[in-house]
Formats: sequence, structure tokens, C-alpha cells
Amino acid sequence: MTVAQRESDSPRAWRRASIAAWAALAAHLLAGLALLLLLRDGLDTNPDAASRLAYIAEHRAAWVGGWLMWHAASLSIVVCIVLIAAAARMGGPAAPARVAVAFVVAAFAADIAGQALLIGFMPPAADPLTDPASILRVHRIAVLLSGYAGNGLYTLASLLIAVQLWRESGVLMRLAGLTIGVSGAALSVAALVGSARGMYWSNAALLPALLIWLGCVAILARWRARSAAT
Repeated sequence: MTVAQRESDSPRAWRRASIAAWAALAAHLLAGLALLLLLRDGLDTNPDAASRLAYIAEHRAAWVGGWLMWHAASLSIVVCIVLIAAAARMGGPAAPARVAVAFVVAAFAADIAGQALLIGFMPPAADPLTDPASILRVHRIAVLLSGYAGNGLYTLASLLIAVQLWRESGVLMRLAGLTIGVSGAALSVAALVGSARGMYWSNAALLPALLIWLGCVAILARWRARSAAT
């Protein structure tokens, strides 16, 4: 057995991956609640632009706090995928887990840039004296960065990890991974074309699938840790 193989099967590496998957699940659950409770009225799913801008202006703390929760969720999925890749690496530069790391890092950069626009520009700009058209343009850029580029790359990274773990995955984990692929792609397309309804329904499918998949990954990684320890 090579050094790389021994490190790949390290119980410690798989335990870290399991903890990271549970942390990512918790972070995305909180972020999903923030989406419903703190951010929804300021998003594209609210068809009344004036109402959206008024909500952002009047609920700045909730708006910023909600996006900071998504910051944490974004970081958690990066850490999760990096640690899974470290535990399951195959040794070749084109291995799915290694490519997934590159995708998830790029996704994080685009996602955080979009969220930063929503946090740093939208609240102070959502003022009656500011041109609403300029605010909505910034919002559109943020959607393209986070919803199209960031989400698309996260989806690819998750699919590559799903491929990496496919042989050991159960039916539920495989179905959740496939749902992530389909709904994540749909969300990116919806963000690109500016379809609020498409973004709503694709998110409604994507987030539960992601939570289920992360739970399955956490359980699988824990099992791998126990198997490697024997």
C-alpha cells in the first residue's frame, strides 16, 4: 500500500470529513431558514420591486444577518468538499475529488463576491433618494455571480464528489446527488435568464436534496473512518 493510499484511508481524515459534512448540513439548514424568514421579501421572488427595496431599507440588520448566514454556509461546503477530497483522493490530477476542489474554490469566490454586493451595496443603496434602476442592476450582477456562476460551480463540485463516492453510496445518497445535479443546473439557468419562479422552485428542490446528501456523506465518512481503523 502506498503512502497516498494509507493517508486516503486514514480514520482521522474520514472523521474530519464526517464532522465537516454535519457542520455543512447545520449551516445550510440555518441558511435555508434565513432565506425563508429574513431574506425572502427582498429577493426576486417578491415581484414588487418597490416592496423589495423598501424591505431591504427597513430591515437592514435582518438582510445583512441573513446573508452572513449564507457566508457561513458557503464556507462550510468548501471545507466539506476539501476534506472529503483529502480523505478520498485517488492520486491523479484529473481525479474527481481533486477537480471538485478547484470547482468549489472558484464557486466560493464568485458566490462571496455576489453576496458581498448584496450585503455591502444593497442596504445603504435601498434609499428613496437612490435611483431604483441602479440598485436593481447591482442586484442582477449579484444574482449572476452567486446564483449562476457560484451555484453552477458548487453543483459541479458536488456531482464530482458524488461520482467519487458513488460505489459506496446507498440509493438515498445517489438520488439526492442526482437531484442536486438537476436542480442545481436548473437554478443556474433560472438565475441566468432572470426567472424568479425558476429560482424559487429549483431552490425548493435543491436545498432539501443537499441536506439529505450531506447527512448521507457524513454517515458514509464515519463508516469509512471506522473501517479504516480496523
